[in-house]
Amino acid sequence: MGELTVQNWSELWTKKGNQGHSWKEAKVTINAETGDLIEIVATLGYDYTSDIAVDDIVMMEGACWFFRLQ
Repeated sequence: MGELTVQNWSELWTKKGNQGHSWKEAKVTINAETGDLIEIVATLGYDYTSDIAVDDIVMMEGACWFFRLQ
């Protein structure tokens, strides 16, 4: 299975392995300044079942108060 990571100069959030077939939700607080680079890095596994998708990204000012990943 693969790995999905959110990073800037360091790893901010990561999820590895089989997450099942349904969409998951995650919210990540990122302390960034204007012009900082935020990367979403997907590393696939070795077979066709290791697909990764990212959808509906929203960036908002302020702290992230909710986190849920099933």
